Amino acid sequence: MTHLLNPKIIRINNFCCLWIPVIWWSICYAIWLSRGCKPFLPLISEFDSWNPESTVFTTGVTITAMTMLLRIVQLHQMQKNKIAKLQLTRKWSTLNHLTLMPGLIAILSVGALAHVPWNREIVLHMKLAKAIFEWGTLWCVLMTCLSWKFTEQEPLLLKALKLRFIGSALTAIGLIGITLTAVPIFRNNPGYIAQRIEMSLTEPMLFCTHSPKPEMTQGAAFEWLLVIGMLFVSWTFNADLRQKHSPRSEN
Repeated sequence: MTHLLNPKIIRINNFCCLWIPVIWWSICYAIWLSRGCKPFLPLISEFDSWNPESTVFTTGVTITAMTMLLRIVQLHQMQKNKIAKLQLTRKWSTLNHLTLMPGLIAILSVGALAHVPWNREIVLHMKLAKAIFEWGTLWCVLMTCLSWKFTEQEPLLLKALKLRFIGSALTAIGLIGITLTAVPIFRNNPGYIAQRIEMSLTEPMLFCTHSPKPEMTQGAAFEWLLVIGMLFVSWTFNADLRQKHSPRSEN
């Protein structure tokens, strides 16, 4: 697995993890606005309602999932090497292994959600979104905990730890916020959701210009915060990965 920490692979994947989400998200939002849709604020999955942004969304999210999958495995290997270098106890090695589960569940759910439009497969889409939000938040928290342990012996990592703490906090706030606002609408008001789905399929302009329930708009804002927080935590590892982390180079 150490070949995944090849400097060339790291440079390419760092670039992709940063810019691919920014590019597809920006393009989708720009098309949304160019249609005359309300600027504040669509749920991210609503970009997958119609073409051309649906194609941009599906392609961009799929590629993002692939690059983030590699990122999760790279980080696991990097931290495995660091734990060996710092001679940390077995519990920290176990924690590093445990970060794989939430990370993989979240990112595989991202890849699947890219091909499950919300207005055609709402039940499956909601399950995938729930997996992304909850397991992704857990991944951020676990990664931040490991970073905290590393800073005890490598104080230069303190700045990165602070950034990860901020990103994890944003993610947790987003998760709590969307759970208290939009989620109850999806769970307890199926008639309203069915109406929104029908409107998105038959009257797209009315759908994207019509103001939904306030809880939905609030939930969308929290969703953006949550996803941006997860991406931000991932981006804070770019500099860490650019360093050499093979066991040989660290001894």
